[in-house]
Amino acid sequence: AYPDACRIPNKKREYALHLAAMSCSAAIIEAILNVYPEGLNLRTKTGSTPLHMLMDRPGKPPDWDSMSLLKSRTALESRDDNGDTPLHLAIKRNLRRSEIDFLLDSFQGAASIADNESRFPLHSAIENELREEQLIWILHAFPQVTSMRYGKDGLLPLHLAMKHRSGGQFTDELIN
Repeated sequence: AYPDACRIPNKKREYALHLAAMSCSAAIIEAILNVYPEGLNLRTKTGSTPLHMLMDRPGKPPDWDSMSLLKSRTALESRDDNGDTPLHLAIKRNLRRSEIDFLLDSFQGAASIADNESRFPLHSAIENELREEQLIWILHAFPQVTSMRYGKDGLLPLHLAMKHRSGGQFTDELIN
């Protein structure tokens, strides 16, 4: 056995924990964390933590055990080189409500972090046409976002809602 291998990155500055997060094997993630707990908040060349890798993995939603193992306040609020937090990535991947709820329950402040284009998670959620209950949950996590603009056109969440949706409880909550 060579546990020090967990401390050695590849040329993309991905550590074993980053790669384990991509395969979503909670048992392997736990084994790596047992020998290298500092790996939890390490970043790749593109600024991704293992939690980013887990949320941005194509094809297979993250499992609860892996999310629980990889969460840390630092990872939850970390922005990659695009400015995306794990919550932004979960929204862009249109993950299930349970993953988004997990991230918000773990660190409600995640809803208040904008990406490099000044887009907050709610802006992304509206653009990605998440279900109404998810939009409301994200709005309730950071209600101040209703006055936050993003993009060259200075779009508010209400502008996006009018562009991507028609009415409903979410739109009522944005207005009132």
